[in-house]
Amino acid sequence: MIYKLDKKFLRRNKLKIAAIGLVFIVAGSAFAYAMILEESWEFLLGAFFIYLGFNKIKELKYWEANSSKITLEINQDAISVSDFNETRSLKISSITNAVLQPIHGKIKSIVIHSSGGGVTKLEGFEAMDKIASQLKEVLGESNVKTAKMFHR
Repeated sequence: MIYKLDKKFLRRNKLKIAAIGLVFIVAGSAFAYAMILEESWEFLLGAFFIYLGFNKIKELKYWEANSSKITLEINQDAISVSDFNETRSLKISSITNAVLQPIHGKIKSIVIHSSGGGVTKLEGFEAMDKIASQLKEVLGESNVKTAKMFHR
């Protein structure tokens, strides 16, 4: 089955990106203005923060253009995450266990541990409960655990 990103997750990420970008722009502008009044060369640091803020705002364009192209697919052989230019797969045979991380009764993320020591976190997809049940079917009930505490 193929899953897409959740609209609430996208909206929350976009708000975070916009807020961080605006903080950089406002702080950089204030600092640059203060340093210009003192005729100090340190105003360049404020200009750098303004630049960082605008780069953060440009991330919004990336999310707008590509969020619909990010998908998760789970089948009997592999778990695959695709975006607009590449697909990353994790073979089911290399997964040692998965940890479901619920908060307020809903699964917010799933942490997958592989035999090579790698950790993959699935978060922000629609129907996380369905993803969890499908992982239980593919991996087996004994390999999927539910965390007692939510860890980000």
